[in-house]
Amino acid sequence: MAGVLLVVGAGAGWVAQRTVDAPDHVPGEAAPVPAESPALPFTTDEELTPDPPQPPLEPGVPLAETSFGTTPTRLVFPVPVGWQRLTNAPNEFRWKVPGHPQDTYVLRVEHVGSQRRTIAEHRAERIRSAKAQELEVDVLDDSGDGLTYTYVDDLGQRRHLVVRWLDLAGGPAAEAEVNVSARVRDAEGAADLSRRVAGGMRQE
Repeated sequence: MAGVLLVVGAGAGWVAQRTVDAPDHVPGEAAPVPAESPALPFTTDEELTPDPPQPPLEPGVPLAETSFGTTPTRLVFPVPVGWQRLTNAPNEFRWKVPGHPQDTYVLRVEHVGSQRRTIAEHRAERIRSAKAQELEVDVLDDSGDGLTYTYVDDLGQRRHLVVRWLDLAGGPAAEAEVNVSARVRDAEGAADLSRRVAGGMRQE
């Protein structure tokens, strides 16, 4: 029935009004289903802060062995030839192309044995932390020993991360993390670099 229904509850002190613009539902006919609100779209490329213009990280960059730490937990692994080594902490170092800004691509290696977490625990914590701190986190791969995801950072740039955790001692906990932070255009080279660094790592 079309019209306006006005209900006044004197004792309760409220007034409710409903306008009916369509015929009442007829039994036996399919009732309309309310539409769901669409998911919020990701930021378009035009809305993002432009990436630095340096060429993409290519697969197959030459590597040479390096190390840090002390026996028996010293990490030995390959890094790109000619990249600059930067110190984050006694158990964490970064490598990047000299002269490139930090928001191109950076390799980071950290000894994480003291955290006593399994690979699965490291991955779950990283996903939780990323979703709590970053925008538009999109997990692309969480299989095996790694995690690949993108997000928009506080500068408005979309970043591409490839992370691997390595169990080098045969115990339940991981000893090392290999992290390549890059632009989306560097995705292929970042995956290749992460795989080769992790594949050549040992603890001694």
